[in-house]
Amino acid sequence: LLILQAWSRNPGKVTVSFNPEVIGFEPAGIMQDMESGKSYGDVNKQGNEIALDLPYDFKMISAGAGKEGPGIIFRDGFEDGPSLRWSYIAPFLKVDGEGADKYLRIAKNEAPWQGPARIEIWNGTEAWMNSEMKIKFRISAPELSAKTPLFSIVTRASVPQFSKHGLSHTLLQDGQFMEITADPGKKTLEIARCVVAKDGRRDNPATAAPGTFDGAWHDISIMFNGEETKVSLDGGAPTVFQGTPSSGTGFGIRGSNTLSDKLIVDISELIVKQGETP
Repeated sequence: LLILQAWSRNPGKVTVSFNPEVIGFEPAGIMQDMESGKSYGDVNKQGNEIALDLPYDFKMISAGAGKEGPGIIFRDGFEDGPSLRWSYIAPFLKVDGEGADKYLRIAKNEAPWQGPARIEIWNGTEAWMNSEMKIKFRISAPELSAKTPLFSIVTRASVPQFSKHGLSHTLLQDGQFMEITADPGKKTLEIARCVVAKDGRRDNPATAAPGTFDGAWHDISIMFNGEETKVSLDGGAPTVFQGTPSSGTGFGIRGSNTLSDKLIVDISELIVKQGETP
């Protein structure tokens, strides 16, 4: 839904176009006046011209969400920086890379007062309840001598309560947590999952099938279907977790406090695709 409001007595025309990287989806289909039913034709990437015929004219225009591909309800590839759909992005996180090969770099926080290294969406994600989420990531690491946590993926979390320390410390507290850990001895990436209640209690601990610990790009797939979550790395056989919480829809990626100027996590793409209703 798009609201147009003129602030002039003189009739005029406007050209409406959309930036999918900002709004999080690719509008498609017909643009239509919701009051008169007038059609402005299919969404045009170069923009659709709409006349504001009256002094201080007001129009409600609808446009469908064709998205970036079949069933895609959110994507961020960081080509033009992080999407504005994110509720919070730690200010010290940087987008690096060139052209279409950009990525979000999650590294050590040199200023603890800025809070954990994280990127989060707190609300407006109800459509993600039954979906498939794919995250492409890479680990840049020195020689590690022991198992080391790298980052966590938080899903199905409640909207966080505002912290007295400000937005920097207002973060997702409950939900389903998946911690990705590097094991240099086995040269594997491991995923440990647990459900964190609002009182901080941790239940349903489990682990997923491991992946390879190297400097290559990897894909983690998380599929939600009711109280069931399936997780796989690089297209491997999925591990099925039961007891997925349903009290919230918040999502986030949070760097471990073990990160440094050499131990770094890069995220190049996040895609959320509509799943089947259970």
